[in-house]
Amino acid sequence: MRWFACIFLLASAASAESVQSTLLALKDPGASRTVLSDELVEQMIGLAAKQIYRPSRPAVERFSEDFTSALLGKDVTPNRATAFEVAILCVLSRQGSTFLAAKILSDALTGCGVERRTVKGIVDRFSDIGREVRGPDDLSRILVRRQ
Repeated sequence: MRWFACIFLLASAASAESVQSTLLALKDPGASRTVLSDELVEQMIGLAAKQIYRPSRPAVERFSEDFTSALLGKDVTPNRATAFEVAILCVLSRQGSTFLAAKILSDALTGCGVERRTVKGIVDRFSDIGREVRGPDDLSRILVRRQ
């Protein structure tokens, strides 16, 4: 049910189309990483502005810089761009869990050929955004209950 809310956010977000364009532009190895990173920051801040809880600009900038550096010139397909977009929209909303959005992000990064160590760093930055938006993820509470 939570993923349907994220998908709904994706479908209803006015700037989601521009996020998709920015993500797809990363495929071009000759594109300006700085320009694309700045675009993504502005788009994420714009999406977050509609929310009660927002991530800090520095957290979004750190994520965007690492994310765009890792993906520039990689195989960013429309399906992978959509996965990135869903993960970003979900982490910026209070819907779902940061852990699940991070899993989508991680899988898409791996699919693009990003090295495991780099994926971990990007996911850590992404999770920082999630903690700012919704506080600590509920995964640790789930794991404690199961033990």
